[in-house]
Parts: sequence; C-alpha cells; structure tokens
Amino acid sequence: MFVQVGATRDGLDPYLDASSRRDMKAVLIETPDYLQWRQNLGRRTFDIELPVNQPNDPNQILNVLSDLSKNVKLILPGFESYVKSVYAVAETWKIPPWQETIYPHFVPPNKWEQRRLLSQKASVILQPGYMILSLQDANAISLENLKYPLVIKPVNSGGGLGVFLVKDSLQLDKSLAELKKLTNYDGNIFDKIIVEEYISGVEYSVQGISQEGTVVIITVCEKFILKEDIPGTNNISGFREIGHIAACGSWSSSEIQQFAQSCIDAVGYYKGPFHIDVIQNDQGIYFIEMGFRLSGGGLVNLIEKVTGINWGESSFAVHLENRFLLPFTSTNNKFIGQIIAISPEEMRMAEHLYSMGLPITIEKFPPLKPLSQLPRFIPKSLAADVMRHTGSLGRITVSAQSLIEVKNLLQKCISVRLNRQN
Repeated sequence: MFVQVGATRDGLDPYLDASSRRDMKAVLIETPDYLQWRQNLGRRTFDIELPVNQPNDPNQILNVLSDLSKNVKLILPGFESYVKSVYAVAETWKIPPWQETIYPHFVPPNKWEQRRLLSQKASVILQPGYMILSLQDANAISLENLKYPLVIKPVNSGGGLGVFLVKDSLQLDKSLAELKKLTNYDGNIFDKIIVEEYISGVEYSVQGISQEGTVVIITVCEKFILKEDIPGTNNISGFREIGHIAACGSWSSSEIQQFAQSCIDAVGYYKGPFHIDVIQNDQGIYFIEMGFRLSGGGLVNLIEKVTGINWGESSFAVHLENRFLLPFTSTNNKFIGQIIAISPEEMRMAEHLYSMGLPITIEKFPPLKPLSQLPRFIPKSLAADVMRHTGSLGRITVSAQSLIEVKNLLQKCISVRLNRQN
C-alpha cells in the first residue's frame, strides 16, 4: 500500500499511476475541505481517501492510518506543506523515504533552515542577504543591514503563497499586516518569515533525483514569473509563476551540476526527488529555495516530453526497488515550454498561432461544477488554494529547436499580460 499526504494542485497524479503499475493500493490523505474540492474539480480518485484536519501533524496521520499501518510500504508528499510530516511518519514506521543506514536521519528543512545549512556547510553558494523574524514581532526597524527592495515570505508556505515584493519601509509594514491576515493551505496562521534582499536576474528551476546522495539532474527550466498586484492591498506586489521552458539536464553546465550537488550535500538529502530554484545574473548563481518532492505546475508531464523520463515513476523506483536512473543524454534536441492561460484572449491567440502551423498544443482545463453545486462560502482551509490555484483556463505548450523561439511564441500568447507589466 502507498500513502500520499497532500493532493497535487496541478491535476496530475504521477504517484497514483506509479502505484497502479505495481498493483499497490493508493491512499490519499488531505483536509476534508480539499477532498471535497478535488471532487468539484473532477480529479481522479485514489483507492482510499482519508480526511485529516491538519495533514502537517504527523500524529493525525498516524491516527487515521492506525488500522492500515502494517500494509503501508511507502509514504510520500504530494504537496509542499506536508513534506515534514511525511518524513516524521516514515521514521516512526521505518519505511521509505526513511533510510535505516543513514544517520542522522533526514529531516526536511524549511526555507529558513535551508539558508542556514547552506551558510554553514556550503558557504561558496551565493545567497541573498536574509534574516528570519517572528511575523507577530516583525517591523521595519528590525531589518538591520538589509537593503531594499526586499522579498518577504513565510518559512513554511508553498506555491508562492504570502511572497511579497516590498520597495520601502511603508510597503513592508503594509505587507506584514497583509501577511498576518493570510492562512496556510491547512488554514493555520503563519509564524516565522524570511526577509531577504531581492535578486534580479533569470530564474531557473532544477529538477532531479538524489540517488544515495548523488545528484542526477533531469531538467533545467527557465521560469516565467510575473509580478502581480495583490487584490485589495493598496499597491502590494507578489509573484505568479505561470510557466517554464525545459531543457534536458544532460545539457546543464558543470557549474549547475556542482551547485545542485552542494545543496543536496548541505541538507543531507540522500534519496528521492528534488527541485532547486535559483536566480542567475552577472554575479553568479544564487540559491533561492529547494523542495524535496516532485514539482507542481504540470512539470512532471513537461519533463517526460523533454527527456522521456517519468519523474514520478523514477521516484517510486528509487525508494521501493533501489532502482536508479543511469546517466543519460536526451536524443530530443528540443526546448519545450508551457504556460498557464487565464483568459479567453490567451487561448484564442494560441489557437490562432496553431492554425498558422506553429508548434503549439493546447490543453483546455475542465470547468468547475456549476456554482449551485459549490460551497456557499469558502472555508478557511481552502482560502489559500482558491487564491493561488484557481482561474486557469488551460495549458499552452510550445516546442522548438531554440529557447528563444519557444520563449517568443509563449510571450505572444500572453502579450496582454506582459504589457500590463510595463
């Protein structure tokens, strides 16, 4: 039996497929409200779906699975907020991803702990100036030598939730006040935040697998990230990750390879999937954050299109069968990019470009159920999901022989949004 804690938000269920290929029953643990929301979205069902009020609490997971514990062979996170609780349960039951032969056992570090570990164990890795603060006590006076513009974000959020760009002390105070109103994906309030200097440059995401501590990079993606005004916040800006352009990891430079290996070594991540977000500019490559799970945003499918590698299947194989990815070189000499469309105009532009014979595919997302079948009010545990993961009409994918060609076509599809940025 396989247990996934937290549902994916991108509509893909790669672990459900991997467990099915092994004739393993698949169990999904989520909040009661989000399990209902998945039904409204028309998502596939797991063999067993169990509601837990706080999936970030390992004791609640242990309690709901008490009658099934002897049958569970693997437990993995499906969502960022629940990674730490998964590893706590795995260690209690002595099942993967827990590793008996590795000590100290891996405890997933949050965003602040990642920065601290890299500062201590891999000081050559560039990082923005940063500090950690209690959200309740944070104010502009406590920022010491940090220079504006700044980025503030909770240490335990995911999917861009609560990440704000601030240009001065007045905006900082407003952003902190707004952050105190937000709740995490399980409805809990935020406690600690990171305040860090904003780094300009090109942002990338590195996807891979750690195999007994050795990094295998599968893809390197250039990100499409837009700044957006947060509604009702009087000129406070956040970030929206809307797409990626992927290239095979075997094309990555030795600098990226060593960077990723240094990050994995610093946090002690021995086995499993990971992604590392970085920003590159004239000064070098800056570490932003990393995750110890599969990426969302449809990246599992994008990775397979570029490399032929099923990231979810490879993660299952490394945990359950100790079966590793071999060094590989893609025979597909293409860049493939995708973006999320949020307006009929963007979908029509993609359809127009497709009609001209350009290398574009369009995936239309199924609409929500009629409003009469949806809850009359949005519960607190769904507020973050409604804010960050609704409003998308489809996914536009472009393939070409050059990154520039892919980027130009994707930019044409979202030209209206890009013009608003200027």
